[in-house]
Amino acid sequence: MTGRNTSGTRQGGTGGRASGAGNARGASASGGRRGNAGGRYGGADRRQRAAEYQRLEREEQNSRKKWQQEQERLRLEAEEAAERERAAARKRQKKAERKDRRAEGLAQVLSHIRLFFILFFVTIILSVVGGWMYLNAASIRTMMSGDTVVYVLGREITREQARAVSPNYEYYRRRYFTEGSHLWSYDAEEVYINNDWYVDFSLIGSYYGFVVTGDAGEYSFITQIGSDNRASAYGDVVRFHVGTPVVEINGIEVRLPHPAVMKNGDIWVPYEFINYYVADMTATYDSSLSTMSLTPINDKPASPDNPLHLTLKHESYAPHIAESSLSEEILQQTDPERIRAEREAKKRRAAEEAAAAARAAEEAAAAETDYSIYDLVE
Repeated sequence: MTGRNTSGTRQGGTGGRASGAGNARGASASGGRRGNAGGRYGGADRRQRAAEYQRLEREEQNSRKKWQQEQERLRLEAEEAAERERAAARKRQKKAERKDRRAEGLAQVLSHIRLFFILFFVTIILSVVGGWMYLNAASIRTMMSGDTVVYVLGREITREQARAVSPNYEYYRRRYFTEGSHLWSYDAEEVYINNDWYVDFSLIGSYYGFVVTGDAGEYSFITQIGSDNRASAYGDVVRFHVGTPVVEINGIEVRLPHPAVMKNGDIWVPYEFINYYVADMTATYDSSLSTMSLTPINDKPASPDNPLHLTLKHESYAPHIAESSLSEEILQQTDPERIRAEREAKKRRAAEEAAAAARAAEEAAAAETDYSIYDLVE
């Protein structure tokens, strides 16, 4: 604006100088009148230029105002855009947080499910192991302690026989026994007495329903009715004199290799008593398995319905002969230790022959199976 004012002034001055030059050149009165008219025209130009200046100034002010308004509008739009961007950023952050929370919740659920299944399978495994340990407690005790003797009241059978009667059999330490067999165990030092293995006759009697009478010195066991040659109206009677080898069977006195003893209210006798005087049962000790097998001859489970019989009857009575009156040869032939050793050896030979026969049968069966497979392939 200042430049325009200066230009207008210069133009006015120029006009003045032109008028003055005209006055100087004109020497007549008409020349003076022209100079006065030129001064009047110069004032009109200044007013016109002032008006133009004011118009231009107003336009510039309006233009500046519009520019300021446009800048304000742009600023507001920028602020609104920034606010929208911040709102969108907050929304995205909240969405991401919700997604993270959902992911964490899903991870926790999956972790809980995984933990549940782990505990479930561990429980199943522990239950199976616990059940197996419970069913094979006697076997486990035997495996863990070499000083444990397992007693088996029943007859051992082969795996094929067990499969044939499955599930009606008893299983112990990879061995199979007839249904209704009983197993229990003791520490070896408890049952190895007087250099011999003892059996709990009271326990056997409880399985077969024996009637027990007597006091601390003498105990009698009465079997169930069933013996063809019983001495009493109730059954066979055996009376033990505790602390002595003397035993009365149906009134006949015999002597055991070692005395009967009492432990915890039960009568314990040398296991030879079963082989010598019980007609329906055999007793065998297997040192390799630390097992005392009490096997019923009739293969029937221990029950009062399956009574035991004693071998010595009144009809087989023979008068007592003093040992001092016997010759050395007779004493050797009737020595209980020698007789027991011979019987044990005979039983071992029979067991070995039976095992060899069983192995031969299994090998023959395996060979037949191989041939049948070859035939099928051909």
